[in-house]
Amino acid sequence: MSWRFAQISDTHFGVKLAQLDTSVADALRQAMRDAVAQCFHQAAEAGVAAVLLPGDLYDIKGNGAAEGLRYIYDEAKKYPAIKFIISPGNADAYGIGCPYIEVPAPDNVYIFTSQAWRTIEVEGASITSRAFHTGEGIPQMNWLSLPSPHPIQPAVLMLHGTLVGANDGRDHRIKVMPFTKDEILRAGYSYAALGHLHTKIELRGLNELVAGAYSGIPQCLSWDEQEPGGFILGELERAGARISFHPTAKHALKQRTIPLPPLYVERYPAKLDAAHHQLTSNLEPTDLLRLKLHGELAEKRREEIDSWLAQARDAVYHFAQPDLSDLRFTESIDPADLPSDTLLASFLKRCAEEETRGDADLELYELVRRFGWQLFTGQGLPAEFDE
Repeated sequence: MSWRFAQISDTHFGVKLAQLDTSVADALRQAMRDAVAQCFHQAAEAGVAAVLLPGDLYDIKGNGAAEGLRYIYDEAKKYPAIKFIISPGNADAYGIGCPYIEVPAPDNVYIFTSQAWRTIEVEGASITSRAFHTGEGIPQMNWLSLPSPHPIQPAVLMLHGTLVGANDGRDHRIKVMPFTKDEILRAGYSYAALGHLHTKIELRGLNELVAGAYSGIPQCLSWDEQEPGGFILGELERAGARISFHPTAKHALKQRTIPLPPLYVERYPAKLDAAHHQLTSNLEPTDLLRLKLHGELAEKRREEIDSWLAQARDAVYHFAQPDLSDLRFTESIDPADLPSDTLLASFLKRCAEEETRGDADLELYELVRRFGWQLFTGQGLPAEFDE
């Protein structure tokens, strides 16, 4: 008979969101609370024995960490038949004065508090984990100290750390408790409930079952994060788990860098339209959007760019101040206005014809086209050659 569980982590209650407007930060915090409530409710409906929370439930360096933990406890108390199991990570490390000590936990919440590995039994499954402690620095994984898993019943390893080679958009030059997929497989546990990385990741062994997974951050809180995760529902056997991901994010934080086509490029109007489409496509009313535009435009298109930005602003929940520092407006000719009977038009047409030949040097003709455009429009040679 399989053992049912849910998994959620990295809620980071109390984290400072100084880079966002207050109203936006409040919306993200509420979305994170809603994600926790959704996870616990669906876990109860699925009949799980335990909800696994492998770390970073709050941010001890932020504001309102204790309030966030109280919220988790209040939601957990609604489901007294479920065991909620917490292993503190680096952001919510266990220690004197931390919320884990100051805020009383409900009877159905268990917290790993030792830096040494410990194993507990929960209705037919064993769960092994340890707590990060304040002041312990950047812990490293010690596989030799890890207890052997139960030989018969399902065995869970709750591990807060960095999967080497994985990418969640954040800077992981300093790796917290680093490990590899092969090390997880060799450890012999039925399943590893992983926390710390902010994207959903699934580790599979040689069979069709899952050997470990990150549920990801339930609601993205930073522009650096690749994508929101959610929570996991799973059924565990001794040989592995069958899991399903359940997204919870109400808001997606999207960043787009839009390069505008060079003025001298072939089919300029169509490529400019493509840049416009890239800027405004696939936006949702709940999105948070940040844009960077770079390139050169004819001065007459300044109002057109303003219209693009207005469309993006109207399409999303929040539009951060766009970065236009590398966007240049020039008095040069707009390619869309270039008469077809001019010498410049003939020159660009000849470049395009040569490029379609199988033996054409495309990089050479791109360079020739650029030089020709600048010379014909009175701009002279590019600065790097004019010197």
